[in-house]
Amino acid sequence: MTMTEWKAPAAGPAEPDVAMAAAQAMIRAAPADPSAHVALAEALLAAGRPRMAARTFQRALEHDPAHRAARIGLLLVEPWPDAEPLLAALLDEMVLAGAPEPAWLDLIARLDGARRFVAALAAARRGAALHPASIELRMCLARLAFRLGDAAEAGDAFAAVAEAAPALADGWEGLLDALWRQRRFADGLEAAGRAVAAHPDAAGLAARHAQLLLAARKTGPAEREARRALALDAAQEVGHLVLANALVQQQRLRDALEAVRMGAAAVPSSRALATRLAQIALSVGETDLAVEAYAGLVEPGRVVPPNLWLGRADALAAAGRMAEAAETALQGLAQHRGAERLAARCAELLLDGVAPEEAQRALARALGVEAEAPDAVLALAEGHAARGAAAAAMTAAQAALSRGGLTPQGQIRAAGVLLAGGAIEEAAAAYAAASEAAPDLAAAWIGLSDAHRMARRIRPAIEACRRAEAAGADRQALRALRFRLFGEWGD
Repeated sequence: MTMTEWKAPAAGPAEPDVAMAAAQAMIRAAPADPSAHVALAEALLAAGRPRMAARTFQRALEHDPAHRAARIGLLLVEPWPDAEPLLAALLDEMVLAGAPEPAWLDLIARLDGARRFVAALAAARRGAALHPASIELRMCLARLAFRLGDAAEAGDAFAAVAEAAPALADGWEGLLDALWRQRRFADGLEAAGRAVAAHPDAAGLAARHAQLLLAARKTGPAEREARRALALDAAQEVGHLVLANALVQQQRLRDALEAVRMGAAAVPSSRALATRLAQIALSVGETDLAVEAYAGLVEPGRVVPPNLWLGRADALAAAGRMAEAAETALQGLAQHRGAERLAARCAELLLDGVAPEEAQRALARALGVEAEAPDAVLALAEGHAARGAAAAAMTAAQAALSRGGLTPQGQIRAAGVLLAGGAIEEAAAAYAAASEAAPDLAAAWIGLSDAHRMARRIRPAIEACRRAEAAGADRQALRALRFRLFGEWGD
């Protein structure tokens, strides 16, 4: 067995019909030659016929069960997790044989190209362990782990690359992205300092450094570093976003608008910059610009996040185009039926122009439920609350709860409407029901604590606060709750 035997086959040729014809001729000449069957299978795979390719790889293995190219090919098309034992056996053999670095890189590239990302990551781990000095394998490991959401593993791998090859800017960029994803801002800032010292002319590193400075609330340095990044490369999306946000934090909103406008022009493909342009334009009263920016983001027939539908509806409402705003919100709600803020805003906009009964029917159609369904009634309640119609809001919230069928999150929303309207005991009962149905839902315990506090039941309020903490409530939400309970912010 030689090391070169481990090399994975190249991707299929550009002309699969020609390749298939050639492979079929090889098979006719030597029917028992597994390599001929592999050539045909590769051509079938290149032609987008994976099932036939799988059967052909199997035929190659019938002639030679140890044929490595056939095993690798089958690994690309066999359904997962059926292919997992094939992968494990192949990787074990490669490790045992001491397969060289290029063989691992070829295998990883094939798996990655076939969108077998988990398998590619497994191969990268084994290859990097076998060849710890390989920068390329370590980068493959880092990038695959990051793509699959394991920022901690990716960060360790990128850190190893940055340590071993500090002249490679990609390693530093990956490390900073991984630390950012983990919200390890202090560590990220320290690493960014070393990165920009090693690569003072790398615009991507300067932009990431600015991003981390802003996260550390160092707005002035963040602004300066963002401007430096953009001087190096005007197409740095992150640099434009950080500059705009740094200016917003300094209350220089007009400067922020001009900065993000320039960024959107410099990087016209960036939806992030277009979104920020729309948001800042709306915040400074440039409603026509905001409407135009959101129009480019919310395209007919395209599924977009709820916040974009909400932003466009807000921009249209600010421009006085209320009917269009309500219709936009309805379209967004039909795409995102679980979007609570969008449902409430939709109801608020509808109530501006139609009777509550008609608004409720429109909400129900968008939510895909009956007109009297509790979800539609609850959205109507929140719309009334947003308009300051407390009595109508409480009536609708009570109706939504009495109908039954609300999720614990829906019970919390209804309870919030009741609590804001002064129906403390009814709110407490709804929060209690939600916490009983979903004990790990921190928002239910926070609401229950507030209801008990407002009813002057301090011990139950404190106990509910403890339950909220145990359920993993957000740190800032807990601090605010403790302030309401004890009059101090604490740690």
